[in-house]
Amino acid sequence: MDHPTPAAGAHLDRAHHGRYPAAGWVCERELWRRRGRASWHLADGALPVETPALWQQRGISEAFELIEVELHQKARRRVVAALKTLPPGTRLVTYYTTPDLHPTLSAQLGSVVRELGGSVPVRVELLPQIPGVVGEVAA
Repeated sequence: MDHPTPAAGAHLDRAHHGRYPAAGWVCERELWRRRGRASWHLADGALPVETPALWQQRGISEAFELIEVELHQKARRRVVAALKTLPPGTRLVTYYTTPDLHPTLSAQLGSVVRELGGSVPVRVELLPQIPGVVGEVAA
């Protein structure tokens, strides 16, 4: 399974609720609908975050933390392409992964972010365990 289930999305939403009280999970399907014909990267999901004052002054009313759930390492070229084509309003990208993949993914993303100049913060976190769910999502 390469994408989070609705249960995983809800769990990630609850995990972020303390940082972003108004958070609400935006699923991949909704991101696809909002993207329309644009060629932005389609994340697994997104969470609304506080819009910086400077962004608001420039007419940007929404900001998001993009969520990626990586259970398998992707080719470097795919990671570069994804980070080069982030949608407008992306304030942060968080990759959730398994303990086994965490060191490799962290190194790969660190290298890509340095190469691209790091205009958007990217972090790698361990995929939260979901009570009652076993298998690929819970890793």
